[in-house]
Amino acid sequence: MRDLSLDQLRSFLTIVDLGGFSAAARHLNLSQPAVSVQIRELESRLGLRLLERLGKRAFPTAAGLELADHARALLAAGEAALAAMRRHRDGFLGKVRIGTGRATLTYLLPPVLRALRDQHPNIDVSVLTGTTLQMIEDIAANRIDIGVVTLPARHPGIEVTPIDERELVAIVPVEAGEPPPPHLGPGDLAGRPLVLEDLHSNLTTLALDWLAAGGVRPDPVLTYDSLEAVKAIVGTGLGYSILQAEAAVGGVAADRLHVRPLVPRLTRRLALAQRRDKPADRAFAIVREALLGLAAVKP
Repeated sequence: MRDLSLDQLRSFLTIVDLGGFSAAARHLNLSQPAVSVQIRELESRLGLRLLERLGKRAFPTAAGLELADHARALLAAGEAALAAMRRHRDGFLGKVRIGTGRATLTYLLPPVLRALRDQHPNIDVSVLTGTTLQMIEDIAANRIDIGVVTLPARHPGIEVTPIDERELVAIVPVEAGEPPPPHLGPGDLAGRPLVLEDLHSNLTTLALDWLAAGGVRPDPVLTYDSLEAVKAIVGTGLGYSILQAEAAVGGVAADRLHVRPLVPRLTRRLALAQRRDKPADRAFAIVREALLGLAAVKP
């Protein structure tokens, strides 16, 4: 039997993780036929069927499930070998993949990333965005190394370290007549559409629970794909939003919005999430220490 190809194993594992050939091809920046050829060659080399196709989905066979465990170990060993050689070659410390929400990336992370780049140019840092649930799944699957998440975040294989607590506020449109009161409770927001960035985020759950505790169930709930879009929509008078205080200031609609604290007070708790079995190499330790400093960032 010829030696296994790491490229073929990477394609196979990506299909297992993402559930299909098309999604894997997009993730790997390959054509779907190229991914299919790699899997056919891998199955031919091993003399086993590794994946079963059901419609557009693909599922590992019993042999495929067992191979996936070995493939993760082999690919991790390959990455470790490459990282070690880069360190010998040019002082490269390693690559660290950070996961975070879009608001944290936009309003809190820039000074931390800038300091890492200036002080440790030999660390390759990449950032992916998603909800807390998505990040926990990606950390468990080793697609990212560490996440800045909004609590709660629970997974038996994930270690969570709280790092900060941030205020949530309401934004409402500037309208004719008297401005809104200095603090807003659920009753002050009743009867208006609620405008959110993501219906499935932990922040949305916090906001809906806070409203429900005050007897308010917003209808309709409108969603847009960025916080700036949310603020622009609220600025036109089409509803209100509850979001991070750091995200409420500035932007294209700043002159059309009132920002108000909430009563009772509502906060989101930020935490770092990582696999419990994550090897503590030097690059990871440096990035983790930098992220612990997010509590000191003032937007």
